Amino acid sequence: GEGGAVAEGGAVGGEGGAAGGLDKEFKETFASLRKWVDTAEDKQQLLLHAKAQAREDRLVSALQALDKGLGDDACSKSHEEMQALRLSLLGRLGWAHMEEAERAAHHVKFPKAYQPF
Repeated sequence: GEGGAVAEGGAVGGEGGAAGGLDKEFKETFASLRKWVDTAEDKQQLLLHAKAQAREDRLVSALQALDKGLGDDACSKSHEEMQALRLSLLGRLGWAHMEEAERAAHHVKFPKAYQPF
């Protein structure tokens, strides 16, 4: 949808120059989307909601949105991207012990290739 295209436009926590313009555009577009959709509750918007929360340095709120999405099979297409963002947020929070455990589990949850039988 509308929010997905904007989410692709900038990295989480973008700062400075050209990124500042993208940040402003993201905020405006996200606010417009929130008039129509509760991004914190809509299963299709949880990843976008988490990215928006992370951009505002609401890291724990972003983790909560990701946990909700990772726990729902309806969001399974986004699970790998959600897990990668979750790792990034744990690192930003300085929770190295949780980041290590998640990184180890990531290889099991999302293998690059399956072992032959």
